[in-house]
Amino acid sequence: EVIGAEARFGVTLGDLVFDDLNLFDPLNEVVGRIGLPWVNVLGNHDIDYSAETSADARGAYFRTYGPSWYAFSSGAAHFIVVDNIRFIRDSEGSRYRTGLDEEQLNFIENFLDHIPEDELVVFLSHIPWAYSTAWQNEAELDRLYSLIESRPATVSFTAHAHRHFHRFLGSNERWPGDQPLHLISMGTAGGAWWSGAPDEYNI
Repeated sequence: EVIGAEARFGVTLGDLVFDDLNLFDPLNEVVGRIGLPWVNVLGNHDIDYSAETSADARGAYFRTYGPSWYAFSSGAAHFIVVDNIRFIRDSEGSRYRTGLDEEQLNFIENFLDHIPEDELVVFLSHIPWAYSTAWQNEAELDRLYSLIESRPATVSFTAHAHRHFHRFLGSNERWPGDQPLHLISMGTAGGAWWSGAPDEYNI
């Protein structure tokens, strides 16, 4: 349905596959038929939980798509792709939490240093900034907010929740800005985990 769409690029906001990393290549074949450049965001279902390290857990993603965080501009709009999946492996096994490391925060700060404060900045991440999955280190979130609190034209597109909603983050979510931060959670192709009444395709 989106083949031939008049768009500069498309975006998938993480959870490209459901833990089966062998599906990256066939997924790319399908998405490639759309004919648009495509931006991918790392989700918690796109990593290898049998790995020993965070880098190794992202190995298949790195080999297929490249870096899991980066930035680019399109005209006067500036996009920052964020990897906010924190891989944890300890004596209890492997799991994920939400977070950003210092290197990624430094990158965001350096990129924004070159962007006028009144130009549009769009964050693309998998897990919303304010969500039930707790941040391991709230100081990281505070630092991120400090980098964008003076930028009125900032919006965040996220996923993970399997629901579409708009939230305007304020002090209850640690947001320090004078104006709320607009966060948009996009729905997912799987809806509420492929539940509900069948559609016209019997899905």
